[in-house]
Amino acid sequence: MGIISSFQDLIFKISAVCTQANNFIQIHKQMELERITVVTRDEYAGAQDPIAFVWRGQRFQIAQILDRWYEGRLDSTRMPLRYFKVRCEEGDVFILRYHELFRAWGILIPSHRGKN
Repeated sequence: MGIISSFQDLIFKISAVCTQANNFIQIHKQMELERITVVTRDEYAGAQDPIAFVWRGQRFQIAQILDRWYEGRLDSTRMPLRYFKVRCEEGDVFILRYHELFRAWGILIPSHRGKN
């Protein structure tokens, strides 16, 4: 029973990772990126936890970091990126991206917001 249970757990975990990957792909297909200014918890360190950002002339205060993930760290052919899914005090949810090489922040624009 132990081997079957472990195998079922492994299948469940693989399924969860595949679902997350599919969600990530769908997010990237539906959004475009714009550069933003971000205030972090420790302003001297560029990719610390964001606490606020300015986008299209409006300041958004971050109430909660819902999720975070990394991309490109284990693959030497890709640039290291950090992502933060945040909920603002107004209730809006955004995905922020930090590009480590260029030390630049961007926001993945939800399709309903459109280009400015």
